[in-house]
Parts: sequence; C-alpha cells; structure tokens
Amino acid sequence: MGARFEVDGEEYAVLVFPMATSAPRHATMTPAEGEVVELALRGLSNEEIGAKRGSSPRTVANQLQAIYRKLGVGSRVELARAMASGHPGRSKR
Repeated sequence: MGARFEVDGEEYAVLVFPMATSAPRHATMTPAEGEVVELALRGLSNEEIGAKRGSSPRTVANQLQAIYRKLGVGSRVELARAMASGHPGRSKR
C-alpha cells in the first residue's frame, strides 16, 4: 500500500507497511492518532481524513500537530520519512 504526493514541487512516494503494535514509538500514540497517521500517509487531506473519521478538518490538524510533537517531526513529509525509516525524529536537511 502506498501513496504519491507533491510538496514544494517535489514528488514523493510513500510505502506503508504494517507495524508491530508494541513498537515503542507508538506507545504514546492514541488509536485515533494512529488512524490519522495511516490516512495521512495514504495522501488524504485533513478534510478527507475528517470526513472518513467523522471529525472536522481542524480536529485532524490538531491531531497531526500532537503526532508531530510526539514523534519529533514537523511536517507530513518528515512524518513519512520517519515512519518509513523506522526511526521517528526530526529529519536532517
């Protein structure tokens, strides 16, 4: 499963792999946040995620900000890199 998206004129492809639920980086992530991550990595917008989950786009944005703080990332691109690498954290530019 994967998604393609464009950020600042650069195209990214993200592959999504099932992750062990016991992985330490997910220990503090709520089930709702895990679902938001999954949908965001599929390339869905906040509006689309909200529609699927029955919440507002603002709620989704707030959940993404909480996820970014927990994983030490600052964007969807960094989130995708962190999840793909298996080592969440702010990516070096």
